[in-house]
Amino acid sequence: MRLALEEKVGEVERARRSYADGLDAAMQIAQASFISQFPELAGLPPERLPEALAQMAHQDPAKLSRVQAIVAGSEQLRARQNEEMRRTAEASRRNFQNYAKAEDARLETLLKEETRDVRQAVAQEIMASAKASGIEPEELQRLFDSEPLMRNATFQRMMYDAGKYRLMMKARDAVAAKPMPPVQRPGMAASRGDRNQHDLRTLSARLSSTGDLKDAVALYQAKTAARR
Repeated sequence: MRLALEEKVGEVERARRSYADGLDAAMQIAQASFISQFPELAGLPPERLPEALAQMAHQDPAKLSRVQAIVAGSEQLRARQNEEMRRTAEASRRNFQNYAKAEDARLETLLKEETRDVRQAVAQEIMASAKASGIEPEELQRLFDSEPLMRNATFQRMMYDAGKYRLMMKARDAVAAKPMPPVQRPGMAASRGDRNQHDLRTLSARLSSTGDLKDAVALYQAKTAARR
C-alpha cells in the first residue's frame, strides 16, 4: 500500500514537472516568435515603446493587431506560469510538513528514554554550539523548518548525541575545576554561598559516582545558577 501510494505521488509530481516545463518552453517560443516577427520593437527601450506602437497603429493597423495578440498570449502564459509556481510551492510546503511530522514522531521513538530536563539541556547546548560556530538561532530554526536533512530523525539524533557529549564534557570540566570547600567555624550557621558550595560538591560526587547525564545536567545547571 505504501509503495503504491509513493508511486502515485511520484506520477503526480512528474506530471506537474512536465506541465511546468511545457509552460517554460511555450514562453520561450513566444518570446522568440515576437523577436523574429517584430525585430524593430524587440530592441527598443521601454520608454519608446508607446511611441512605436502609436506609429504602427497609424501605418499598419493589422501589424499592431498581431503584436497585441502575441502580447496577450504571452501574458496568459505568464499568468499560468505564476500560478503553477504558486501551486508547486504550496505542494512542496505540504510535503515538507508531512515529512517533518513523520520524522519528528520517529525521533520521539529514538529519544523515548530521555528525560525532559535532559532534552531541554541538550537542545540549549545544540543552539549554543551552533551560535559559537557562527549560526544564529534564527538561521538554525529556518534550516530546521525548510531543509529535509535537518529534519531527518537520524540526523537530529546525531545532533542530539553531539550536544549530549558536549554537555557531559562541560559538566566534567566543572567537576575538575570545583573550588576547595571553605573552612567553617564551629557553631556558625552556613551562609547561602556555603550551602551552594555544599550542593555543588554533592552533585559533583554524585556525577563522579554515576557518570549519568542527568547528574551532569543537574551539576551544570547548578554551576550556572551559582555564577548569577
